[in-house]
Amino acid sequence: FVEGNVLSRAGMLDSGFDHPRDLLKNRASGYESHEPEPRNAAYQNMDQLHSTVEDLYAWDQALSRNVLVRKETRERIFKPWVAVGGMGGYGYGWVISTVKGRRNLAGAGQSNGFTSYISRFPDDNAMFVYLCNMTGRLPASINADLTGILFGEKIEPPAEGVAANVNPRIFGDLIGNYDVAPGFSITVTRQGDHLRAQATGQPALELFPMADEIDRKSVV
Repeated sequence: FVEGNVLSRAGMLDSGFDHPRDLLKNRASGYESHEPEPRNAAYQNMDQLHSTVEDLYAWDQALSRNVLVRKETRERIFKPWVAVGGMGGYGYGWVISTVKGRRNLAGAGQSNGFTSYISRFPDDNAMFVYLCNMTGRLPASINADLTGILFGEKIEPPAEGVAANVNPRIFGDLIGNYDVAPGFSITVTRQGDHLRAQATGQPALELFPMADEIDRKSVV
């Protein structure tokens, strides 16, 4: 159904279902951060859709031209049904907000060894796609920074974060389940002297302290 009603109609020639036993030309290997060097990501059944930057642009254009769904359906998908504090609203899987004065529809994804981010500007007929075969935390400023680049602004590269040297005893105050939105939470656990966070439906990621003490107001 997906291949006939989405991929073929949108002209997504390099997209499809990544059945693990099939040979797939140019299939990327997934990695995860690890010191001193990255390592192969933990196994995950990748029997799901694969795509490319070019094909996701083709999907964007087909969606804008009402090739995939009717205009009325598209408007329901990108309607901010739920308010997300400080981020705008949440539609059917998309964050709807205003970025640098432009209406924006954005979504991020992650699986073992892979990270993605799509940002659409329907009023400008513009978008960008970020695909990376490394599990990792996206910079909080990624949407604003790449939006600036997309529309010709001069953007200063973000400074590389440096983990603080802290006493692991303070980690106990951070362990728990954090409700972000209905049906979506982040669980923080401790493994030895390391903290890991796992969002609903996503792989666990290591957390790195950025200060040598806890801002207890922000934790609460």
